[in-house]
Amino acid sequence: FTFIPSAFDSAEYYYDEFIDRFGRYGYKNFSLLHIDRPHTHDAVTKALGSDLIYLSGGNTFYFLKHLRLSGFDRALKEYVNRGGILAGHSAGAILMTPTINTASYPECNRDTNEVELTNWQALRLVRFEFFPHYRSSQTYDPDLLYESKQVDHPIYAVPDGSGIWINKNHATFFGRIFAFVKGNRFRITF
Repeated sequence: FTFIPSAFDSAEYYYDEFIDRFGRYGYKNFSLLHIDRPHTHDAVTKALGSDLIYLSGGNTFYFLKHLRLSGFDRALKEYVNRGGILAGHSAGAILMTPTINTASYPECNRDTNEVELTNWQALRLVRFEFFPHYRSSQTYDPDLLYESKQVDHPIYAVPDGSGIWINKNHATFFGRIFAFVKGNRFRITF
């Protein structure tokens, strides 16, 4: 398994957590690839040969900028097209969608675009937007309802502990998940 942190600064803590989480299932071979630091061709080759590549959480704007600068955005798309398993949480999950727009709202709980990223197009591996850490509230719902009118695909609002697994064109939902579509909110799992 290869773990790709969103930023070098927070990597050690989240990498240890990643090893603890997956190590309890018997997995033993883990590697870490920093995309915001120089890395070797061998490190990239090793990562792309992994059974699973995991994108961590963190600042989505910073993460996307450095995925692009490193060229690893294209490598991840090729990895998935070859049948590789790409997983992620929070920012890492947002990166798999068409855009990173969901990282920009609500105002009280959004990622800061300190890197001044202007192209918010993400990897486009799925045909929905992902909104992590969702709680049904007046803090989140008005923005999600509004934003769902701006896109041609659903926005899935996913509370912590829930998730979405995509296998080819089939989606499986785990936990409580809500869909925001054209200004409407639907609970799609119970």
